[in-house]
Formats: sequence, C-alpha cells, structure tokens
Amino acid sequence: MKIPNKLVENLVEKDNPFPTIFNHLTQKIWTHQENLSDYFQQDVDAKEFEKFLQDTYFELFTEELPKHASGDLDVNLDSQNLVLLDMLSIREAVLLKEHLKDEGYEVTLDYSFSAMPSTTEAFKKKINLPEKKKEYKFKKINDPQNFSLDGDEDFVWSSFPDKWLESIQEGKKVLSNEEDVYKDTEQHLDEILAQIEGEEIVVTSDHGYNVAKGAYQFSLASSDQKKIKEVMGNNRSIRDIDVDADKLVDAGFLVRYDGYLMAQSRNIWPIGGSYSIYQHGGVSLMECITPKLKIRRGEN
Repeated sequence: MKIPNKLVENLVEKDNPFPTIFNHLTQKIWTHQENLSDYFQQDVDAKEFEKFLQDTYFELFTEELPKHASGDLDVNLDSQNLVLLDMLSIREAVLLKEHLKDEGYEVTLDYSFSAMPSTTEAFKKKINLPEKKKEYKFKKINDPQNFSLDGDEDFVWSSFPDKWLESIQEGKKVLSNEEDVYKDTEQHLDEILAQIEGEEIVVTSDHGYNVAKGAYQFSLASSDQKKIKEVMGNNRSIRDIDVDADKLVDAGFLVRYDGYLMAQSRNIWPIGGSYSIYQHGGVSLMECITPKLKIRRGEN
C-alpha cells in the first residue's frame, strides 16, 4: 500500500499525529464497498498502514498512544447524552455514520481513546464509572432483545457489540461473522436512539479490537511467538510485576507503560483453548483509537 507523501509530512510536522491518522483510517482505508464482506476485508490495508507506522514512527505506540489514552472522558454529560457501545470500533462507526445520515440524523464522526490497557475494566477506572453512576442517570443494557429506557438517561452503556463479537468464533469453530454483527449493532443503536431523548447524543466505545487472523496480523517468527507467550500467556496485557521482558520491549513486541506490559500493534501469538479472535488489551490503532459519533436529530 502506497502511503501519500503529504501524510508523512503531516505526521512529522504536527504535534498531535492523531487527526492525520484518524482521517487516513476513515477516508482512505475504511471506505465504501458494495458488500459488507469486502468492507471488513479492508483490515488488510489497515494492517499495512499500521506496519508502516510501526516501522517509521515507533514512538506512536510506545509514547503517543499511551499518553493520549490517559485522558478523561471527553463527553460533557451535562449537555450531551452518552451511549457507549462496548467494543465498537472505527470499522463499524464509519458504516453507522452513513446509516444514521440516511435515517435523517445530523452526524459527525470524530475520535477518542481507550484506556491503557485497552480493556473495559481499565476504561471504567479511567472515567471513574462509579462516580458517574452516582452523578448521572445511568442505564446498563445486557439484553438487546429486551430493554427499555425512560428516555431521560444521561449515560447508557450497552454490552454490545462486544458480546456478539466474542461469540463469533470459539477456537476454530466459526459461529457467525462480522457482517451479521454489524447489522445487529446497527439495529440495536436504532432502537436505543428511538428511546432516548436529548438534542445531542454521543455514541462512543470503551475500546476497539484486533482480529487475530493471519491476513490481518504481523508475521512473527515462531521463536519470537514462543518467547512472547512465555511472558504474556494468553493475554494481550498483564501487570508488569517481576517480569523479565526487556528484550521483548526493546524488540517492539511489547509496550511497557504505567505498570503494564501490553502487546504492541498487531503482534499476535498462538493461544490455546477456546478463545475469541476479536482481541483487545494491547496498544494498536484499532484497539486504542475509538470512534465518537456526535448525533443530532434532523428537522424531519
């Protein structure tokens, strides 16, 4: 994949690289396709873009992403209603933007960040969820087929599409696909928006995900995979306590930050047992840069 010279210049010149990276992801990589299957296969291009950044801008993963992910929730709950869709990524958000516009909403798509590591628990801690639940009207959705909102909720947290993605594949057994999950997510968001009031609604996520398929991941030597697994086990992030991982960090396989060791970029190693191929917890673009859809109801 050819990287435009202008993009490289912007990355070098700008103090904040993420507007340039986000624009490239949403305008050059995740682009309209005639069918959803072809759309999601654009993860190959996203991988190549990330490999380019890994090779030319190493600090993006070791310093910039962790630093920016350490901020607070960038939503004003006093004037905006928040809908958090667990594990929603930029992939789905690009599609949702066009869908919502077709439904008559005024929509803009911007970006936010996960926590470090890119897990739900870390995000809850980052935004101080227990205090948010005390201060604002909060609703958790655990069953997308059977939920009801009062309409005046400030903060709605849905466990989907996370639970759908986690159930697509267990080990080598394929149970569903990304296209079906997207369609379910689209319908789920429509149902939430039909019930929630408010002039401005922000839809975001706690983290995105990487897809642990060979075409979408960096190629690692089996010896390196073995070394990483000896340290990380089946996890993309672990506590950095009495762990000998200096060589893996120096080699660019892992990131060390704020008491954690995390998988760097699209480095994946084989894990055993039943597992989801939709993984998070590491430091990569699609795990850590999250979508932020700002939605206003149109006049019609």
